[in-house]
Amino acid sequence: METNSQPQNASSMNWIVWFIGLNLICLLLAALAVWLGWRAYTLTTTGEVTQARIVRLIEGGESDDLTPVFQFQVDGETYEVQSQNSYAWWLAELRFPEGKQIEIRYDPSNPELAEINSFWSVWGETILLSIFTVLFALGVNAYFVTRWRMNKT
Repeated sequence: METNSQPQNASSMNWIVWFIGLNLICLLLAALAVWLGWRAYTLTTTGEVTQARIVRLIEGGESDDLTPVFQFQVDGETYEVQSQNSYAWWLAELRFPEGKQIEIRYDPSNPELAEINSFWSVWGETILLSIFTVLFALGVNAYFVTRWRMNKT
């Protein structure tokens, strides 16, 4: 009987390790979402709004996405910042042609932390990561609870 119980215990231990490991990944993703959210919140509440000029669009490697790079001045010093967000080539060419003036939001204590002043540009990463993290955590835990209940009976 011991030979049959040993593989069962090893299998149970394997499931526990997967359960803990995947939930730790969920916690790390949640921590990243909180950090991004805090950064977006700070930029939204304490950030200042100014005008910037699009200086170029950077290609996104293997994809056709383009990332705008904008330039602006704060207290006589010029800053050049790459947006956190990438856009489909056709959308980027329409919304952000080189030389276009856009409104940005920047952190007065760290002007290099700047983003295009739109809800989605500032909060998009936080929202998407949060939704993914919640769905991933629910899926992982629903799977393990279902598996645990099936093995219990």
